[in-house]
Amino acid sequence: MKKGVLLLVLFVWGVGMKPFSFDFGISKLKSLIIAKKVFENAHSDKKSVAVGKDIIIRKGAEPTVGAAPKTSYPNFTGASLKGLDLSGYNFEGAMLQNFNLNRSNISGANFKYANLRGSFFSKADCEACNMSKTNLSNTNFWKANMQNVNMTGAILDGSFFWEVNLSKSILYPVSALGAQFHRAFLYEVDARGANFQGAIFKNAFLWLANLEQADLRGANLCMADLQNAKISGAKLKGALVCKNTIWIDGEPMTEKLANKKNMVWVS
Repeated sequence: MKKGVLLLVLFVWGVGMKPFSFDFGISKLKSLIIAKKVFENAHSDKKSVAVGKDIIIRKGAEPTVGAAPKTSYPNFTGASLKGLDLSGYNFEGAMLQNFNLNRSNISGANFKYANLRGSFFSKADCEACNMSKTNLSNTNFWKANMQNVNMTGAILDGSFFWEVNLSKSILYPVSALGAQFHRAFLYEVDARGANFQGAIFKNAFLWLANLEQADLRGANLCMADLQNAKISGAKLKGALVCKNTIWIDGEPMTEKLANKKNMVWVS
């Protein structure tokens, strides 16, 4: 029995669909042992996870919600599943505010339409996740692997992407107001029409990034590397640049070019 299954079984243990937080004291251990036996008997295939009174999330499948409409999904607010293997699981539409998935393997998982506001994904493996139309505002992705993630139409406002690998991910057209991409690797990301107003890209790599029609007004591009990035139609007014900003032609930014494009030169 994987740890991820054991922890998720506790969702059935008296919490139903209500928000909760985990408190693993001595009193919880007996419940865990009993729940483990019940779960093993009910789900011998070990591919299903009970997360509420009538709700089961199956690996690689749509959630089953009895006779309830598809819009009824489990509430995981405040839950901690860090360090677990949840690759391929389906959390579509779930309430996941302040969710803790630090160091977890959630590659290929489906979070479409989920609310992950204020959650934690530090050093998590999120490769090939579906996070389209997902609320990821004020979320911490420090050093997470986010290659090939689909974030079409997601909300990333105020989120933390320090040293995150976002290679070939889809950020079209996300809202990332004030998001922080320090030292992030955004190789070949599709960010057409994305709203990056006030976002920070210091020391970020945006090689071959598609930023056409993106809104970069007031964004900090100091020491960012935009070699061969596509910026046709991008809004650059007020964006901060410096001599260590590498422009799309592979050359260092100049004050003259910055003024021409209505950007702010930082000496």
